[in-house]
Amino acid sequence: MSTDLRVAEEMAKFQRPIPGQSLTNDPENPAAYEKPPQFTNAKQAQEWIFSNLIEEDTYVSMMGLLDSGEASIMELTQNLLYQGFRAGKWNPDMMLLLAEPTAYMFMALAERAEIDFRIDDEPDEDEGDPIKEVNKFKEAISSKTPESKKVPEGALPKEITERLDEAPEESLLAPQTQSEPISEVSNDSEGVDMAPEEESLLG
Repeated sequence: MSTDLRVAEEMAKFQRPIPGQSLTNDPENPAAYEKPPQFTNAKQAQEWIFSNLIEEDTYVSMMGLLDSGEASIMELTQNLLYQGFRAGKWNPDMMLLLAEPTAYMFMALAERAEIDFRIDDEPDEDEGDPIKEVNKFKEAISSKTPESKKVPEGALPKEITERLDEAPEESLLAPQTQSEPISEVSNDSEGVDMAPEEESLLG
């Protein structure tokens, strides 16, 4: 198989838009991420993210994924921030600024629940340059991976640190208390309901 064909097939897996596709969109109905972002202040965006993370359904689901090893800290961070971008919550620059504090939020909540989590997965040695080109965003976020499993002092705003106890109790993570099975984080951002009126990132 030729290199060009292999690259085309790999890019197709990510359902990337074809060149010029945005020019055919209705200018009267722009996508959420084509409008001015909801958050232009990093602190306000962090507080909004944390408020969503400690919602009972979201908290139990995210902590369950970390506890089971189905997802790492950075996988959840990448998924959450990309979905927020697609929903028009922030622009790409703000998305990268939020990567590290969002990862620390997940870590702080996981530490509180005494979960032995994974920060990130080891890179695939067979991953070629074409794949890396497609995953530039993921690499940019991953470059901000915390160096240890401890949240450094001052890494999160004081207001968020003080709100850690607002998260649901650890007992909610026990299998016998879950009313519904924990759902996996999807890589398909289109499949997640992120309507602004619901104010939910991962619901």
